[in-house]
Amino acid sequence: IIAATYYQFVATNTASTDENGVCPEHSTGWKICSFETTPKMSAYLLGFVVAYYTCTTGKDSNGITHRVCGIPTDISAGKGDFALSQSIQFLEYYTEFYGQKYPLTKVDHVAVPAFQAGAMENWGIIIYRTTALMFDENSEATSNKFYINLVVGHELAHQWF
Repeated sequence: IIAATYYQFVATNTASTDENGVCPEHSTGWKICSFETTPKMSAYLLGFVVAYYTCTTGKDSNGITHRVCGIPTDISAGKGDFALSQSIQFLEYYTEFYGQKYPLTKVDHVAVPAFQAGAMENWGIIIYRTTALMFDENSEATSNKFYINLVVGHELAHQWF
């Protein structure tokens, strides 16, 4: 993926192969980002995001990297922390329940403010409406937390089928 240098976040279905996940800057003033080879899949599952975003990151017991990404102020305020913890728990549970390992090395959950659907289960890069992913512990109702849990669990189940 080729992107303008001011974008902090460039992601697709598979993990970055660039050193430390940082896309190198080309002499033309653009970033050229490289990724692991994408496995064969239905074309509608392809996804990529180029944005001025940051992420909160964790790993599960199977070594899968989980990231919740969105606008920097949401991430720095901890609004992605609940979804990250749920992602790790759900992926570990589904791996055991289905008896089949998650085939990719990472899963990204990306909040998009004007996303029309609740979420889209692109393989390895799930895209959400911001309200379906970000949760403010200090100001939001518990019912919003339940909704985020429901959507994250639903979208992760689709990673197998």
